[in-house]
Formats: sequence, C-alpha cells, structure tokens
Amino acid sequence: MRSALALLILAGFAGGCSNVLEGGGITESDVEAIQPGNGNGVIFSGTWKLQTTVSESTCGGLLPLLPATGDTDEEDISFVQTGGELTRGIDDLGDSYAFRGAVNQDGTFTYGQYYDLGLGDLSIRYIEIVDGKVELTNGTAAKLEGTAVRRYQSGLIDCSANVTLTGSRTAIGGGS
Repeated sequence: MRSALALLILAGFAGGCSNVLEGGGITESDVEAIQPGNGNGVIFSGTWKLQTTVSESTCGGLLPLLPATGDTDEEDISFVQTGGELTRGIDDLGDSYAFRGAVNQDGTFTYGQYYDLGLGDLSIRYIEIVDGKVELTNGTAAKLEGTAVRRYQSGLIDCSANVTLTGSRTAIGGGS
C-alpha cells in the first residue's frame, strides 16, 4: 500500500510540475563552508522578527509544506554574534541540524542552515543560504534586509525557492 501511494505521488509530481528536479544547486557543503566575517561586537545579537516573501519557486503545489511564489511568512528567530561569527540562539534540532554565519564590519552578513523537515513518513532536507545587510537605526534599533535561496530535497522532490526577507530586532541579547 505504501509503495503504491509513493508511486502515485511521484506520478503526480512528474505530471504536474516539470521543475521537480531543479533544486537550486545549494548543498550542505555550502553551509559548512561559511567562515566568520571580520565584524566586531554584537550588533546582530538578539531576537528578530523576520518577514519573508517567496519571489520565485519551483516547489509550489508539490506539497502543502512547500512554498509557492507569492507566499509570505513571519517568524521570530534568535541570533548570537561574537565578532565575525553568527550562531543561532538554539540548538534543539539534534545532530541533523547545522548553522553557520558570518557578519562583516560593513553590516553585510551571510548565514546558512540545513535540517530535516518531517512530514509523516516523508522526510525533506531543508537547506538555506541567506545574504543581506543589517543596520543600526536610532542607536539601538536594528533592521535587516536580505535574500535567501532555499532548497527542499528528498527522494521524490528537489526544488528551490528564492525569498526576500526583512526584519527588525525585537529584543537585544543572545538568548534563546
């Protein structure tokens, strides 16, 4: 029964979207290759409210979990900056999770992460690389703008999404 369902899903993907196997080209190695930048201080540390908009997607319609062009989302995320290194304020996703980040003196940043998204019996590898710039406003308030490439990959799916993001820091500090 399960193999028949998998074949049915695969046939639906193949017939419904010719981009199923166009994953955007980023890999776990790209995340692991991110080295600390030349930044000083802790300008990035704190909790951020990020708003995202999918500007382009080869994933739309494949599964409800995957983004389509025009989708928007909002999330709170904690970052910790120590000099040129950027890390997450959490580490509760286990061994299958990796995060690397860099911050430079001019406020530019890059971070990447990967982990597995569980969807019932289906596991999808999520890989993301984000590039952008953070700026202080009014002394302590901070805003950021960036772009992301996201890849969603499993035995059945390999698709990507380009995402724009904006955000503002809602709390200063590096906690979780």
